[in-house]
Amino acid sequence: MKIKNMLVVAAVSLTGLLYAESVSIPVLWKSKTFTEAKTGELQAFGFYENQDTVVLAFQVKDLPALIAKPKSYMSFYADADDNLETGRYKNNLGWDFQINMILTRKGVLSMIKYTDDKSAPKELSRVGSTVSSNGDMLYVTMPKKALSGIAFKPQFKFRTLQLRDNQRVDQKNNSGFFPDKFDVPANK
Repeated sequence: MKIKNMLVVAAVSLTGLLYAESVSIPVLWKSKTFTEAKTGELQAFGFYENQDTVVLAFQVKDLPALIAKPKSYMSFYADADDNLETGRYKNNLGWDFQINMILTRKGVLSMIKYTDDKSAPKELSRVGSTVSSNGDMLYVTMPKKALSGIAFKPQFKFRTLQLRDNQRVDQKNNSGFFPDKFDVPANK
């Protein structure tokens, strides 16, 4: 009996090392054509952050089928500071941050910070960043220490390659939460 209890304690301790917390991620944007989406189309977007971590959540129609395709990728752009005067395409889109993912490898290809000069983007560290999926949900987790100079304001705009226009979100006004909680990986 003592050995069994020690194994349970060891398993719980190990789990604590892998995951910092289990959180509900708010839905900040939902497609107007949610029920009519085609394979690979973005249906909903969520955002979560704590003092150490940023999580981007994407609900993508038939994500497993998309991941199975060779060379499938996704790009995410954000006007994180909600200021068109800064970032790439100043006075137009104002993107401060871009992340590119290779879905077949579930990995972050690049993380880029844009300054006022779009021809000189700064590559950010991908150390500690993860891409994971669960059904139609794709999660990108990034430690804040890797996002040097990027701070997401309560309101910001984002775009993925699948969307033609920037979508404005407000962290104070969400459309509920994604059904499954997400286990945020612990920062090492």
